Amino acid sequence: MESYRVKRLDAHVPEVGEVVLILGEEKNRGRWKKGKVIRIVKGADGVARGVILLHKGKQLERPIQSVCPLEIRSAEHEPNQGACPKRREPTRERRRAAADAASRIKNILRDDD
Repeated sequence: MESYRVKRLDAHVPEVGEVVLILGEEKNRGRWKKGKVIRIVKGADGVARGVILLHKGKQLERPIQSVCPLEIRSAEHEPNQGACPKRREPTRERRRAAADAASRIKNILRDDD
């Protein structure tokens, strides 16, 4: 029987700025190191082979197989995270009765001053 490698098409390559777990010897994942990807190392064929991580101020180089991605990203790489959402325009015109009522209210408030 022949053996051959099967390419994993669903393999996740971490992006720069992504927070990952660095696989350790312990069973408890809570004790594994966490690091932030600062660079992706590519092989001669252009495929990502490893990553350079920042862990406690030190740079570590690890292969893709020994990092586990988390669903956390750096704020500097998020698109417009702090931007205020734009105000939506009304989809229809305001009713004439509503416009008349608003103008009456403004007049009453102006007269009270």
